[in-house]
Amino acid sequence: MKHIYKKLPNGLNVFLLPLKDAESVTVTVLTHVGSRYEDPKQAGMSHYLEHVFFKGSKKYPTAQILSEAVDAIGGDWNAMTSKETTEFYIRAAKQNFEKIFEILTDMLQNPLFDRAELEREKGPIIEEMKMYFDNPAHQVEVNLDKTMWAGSLLGGEIAGSEKTLKSITREDILSFLNKWYVPENMVFGVAGNFNESKVMKKIEKAWGGLPQAKTPKMPQTAIPSSTELKNRNKTLFAFEKRPIEQTNISIGFQSYGFKDKRLPVLSVLSAILGGGASSRLFIKVREQLGLAYSIYASNDFYQGAGMFTINAGVRSESADAALKAINIELKDLVKNGASQAELNKVKEQLKGRIAIRLEDSQSKLDFLISRFVNSGDFRTPEGVMKAIDAVTLKQVKGVAAEIFNPKKMVVSVIGPMKQSPEAIKRAAKF
Repeated sequence: MKHIYKKLPNGLNVFLLPLKDAESVTVTVLTHVGSRYEDPKQAGMSHYLEHVFFKGSKKYPTAQILSEAVDAIGGDWNAMTSKETTEFYIRAAKQNFEKIFEILTDMLQNPLFDRAELEREKGPIIEEMKMYFDNPAHQVEVNLDKTMWAGSLLGGEIAGSEKTLKSITREDILSFLNKWYVPENMVFGVAGNFNESKVMKKIEKAWGGLPQAKTPKMPQTAIPSSTELKNRNKTLFAFEKRPIEQTNISIGFQSYGFKDKRLPVLSVLSAILGGGASSRLFIKVREQLGLAYSIYASNDFYQGAGMFTINAGVRSESADAALKAINIELKDLVKNGASQAELNKVKEQLKGRIAIRLEDSQSKLDFLISRFVNSGDFRTPEGVMKAIDAVTLKQVKGVAAEIFNPKKMVVSVIGPMKQSPEAIKRAAKF
């Protein structure tokens, strides 16, 4: 997957991914700022900005005019905020590149931020918060983060709270924008069927004139306390009682940050444990014991920190049995590691999923940009697949022994609590 990278004199990072057989084109702007970088008193600022950029710009002064401009050409557009990044994109047929370039550029460079619109949009965001809160499978992970990263902005919710959102003013938005939305801290990407030289000149003309500014350092409150993490000497628990039919469990272990060389090993480890219908946890907890419908393992990586997570929705009266079954598999990986057959299987599984995930221009572009922003890595999908192929049984066992440690473990539970917290704690004990 060949691409073109250029850093403009003002610091803006540009990625072009020509795909000559594509019928569409995607334009993306990503800024390296998310909820982890915010003033705690203004938590949710990045997510709020994601919303209000769509409320009108100089050439498209209302949300309706903006949306009609995209709908008129059959375009697809959206934005997303994480703990460390905020991204906007528009995708359309290749002949509409000029239009979507103009729309996204005007949206981000010339937002009106009308005061009435800013206040009005707080309502839908608050409803979005309530929607996610009402979803126990989501909230159990929120509680896990808060407990794992207590005392750090990494443990906060991306949308903030109703209180912090209501306190944000137009002046706060402009101050945050001027601080973080600077060329050096942003990536402009184009993928699909287009003329590379013409598009690069267009980007240089429209974006190269933005003033150069130094990206501020990550706030100290964003960083988990290394002393607190190292001094932790027991598993931590977060319990929330709700009158629901199922118990949701989320188990987290401290792992590694984006730049760690062991990330391919973590990917293999999560696939062995809970990467699909033939994984250990799926076979044991769902197929053999019949205790869950959904159970899987995944990884969350950040700057300087990470978490290996196991999530399950289980039969409430058997939450302890599910935890015990999970622990058996964790202990076995620590003691015996994986088999060669398992390792070979998940390597092919992971490589196949990468290939499927990169079927469209937007996914390909996101792959390049996210790796660059998070770790300064220009590695292609082929390079990532090569790193997965290089993972050994010894590495898998070594990483399992290091991270599957009760001192690095947090267990979050939401459900009717048909079993006492003490019973669940006993079941979760290594």
